[in-house]
Amino acid sequence: MKRNNENTESKNFKLDTMLQVLALLSGDGCSIGGIAARMNTTERTAYRYLRSLRESGFRIGKEHGNIYLEAVPEHFARITDNVGVTPKEWRLIADALDAVDDPLKPGLKRKIEGRMGGQIPELPVIRQQESRNIHDLSRAIEGKKQVVLHQYSSSNSETVSDRRVEPIAFRNGNRCVDCYEISSHRVKTFKIPRIGTVEVTPENWQFEKKHRTEPYDLFGMSSDTLIHIRLRLTMRAANLLKEEFPLSKRLLEPEDSEHFIFGTDVRDVKGIGRFILGLHSEVEIVDAPELEAYLRREAEKLHRKWPIV
Repeated sequence: MKRNNENTESKNFKLDTMLQVLALLSGDGCSIGGIAARMNTTERTAYRYLRSLRESGFRIGKEHGNIYLEAVPEHFARITDNVGVTPKEWRLIADALDAVDDPLKPGLKRKIEGRMGGQIPELPVIRQQESRNIHDLSRAIEGKKQVVLHQYSSSNSETVSDRRVEPIAFRNGNRCVDCYEISSHRVKTFKIPRIGTVEVTPENWQFEKKHRTEPYDLFGMSSDTLIHIRLRLTMRAANLLKEEFPLSKRLLEPEDSEHFIFGTDVRDVKGIGRFILGLHSEVEIVDAPELEAYLRREAEKLHRKWPIV
């Protein structure tokens, strides 16, 4: 009877419990006492967990009292291999390779092509240059070197010029980089697509103590205030939001098969407001009175400029 009870427990072994135990056994592994403590159970039950895993095809090893995951069943390996890195993520890795000049590059690219099931198309020249610029800026940040942003196109001053800066950090999914501009003695944000080329100079940072960056929201806006917004987006609007502002992905919650709820704190409503103005029929304001007031003001400006006759 006791054996039958144990078999029943093994069959009823919950998936979430199995995944938790697998997580504990991955990497350096865990002792049987550690498994029991982390799972809030007895060591006897912890041994039953291990037996259930073995019965499911997992190979469990033990060394110096540490129990670890030695091998996984083929069907489980296929699942983890597929979901570990998505095709879009492999594409992103492949894009980044275009900015690298390394003898390992061809071999790594062939491996990625194998994962993606076909040859990786070459990036457009503009995207290749952006990748190289990100790579050079990363190298400068790591080495604390000054750089020259050649042919930077500024929408504020409406000029195209070279800027000598000390790059500090990327933000907004590597779409922007915060830099200390030496000529203006200020920390400014530069948009990667507006940079022509990046020249990493031999000169080290000289103004590190002045590298004080302001807090930004995911739309690139800065201020000392926080304004909460809550929006309802169509699937199309949600997809466009993720593409334009990648960090918004974790803030989108599906409401039904066709709509998403987006909630976050912003530092200025202008950033998200500009996005909504281009997709006003796809976005509904759930709770954001300041954002609604901003959009009304912008709509009035449009009406005055192009009145309905």
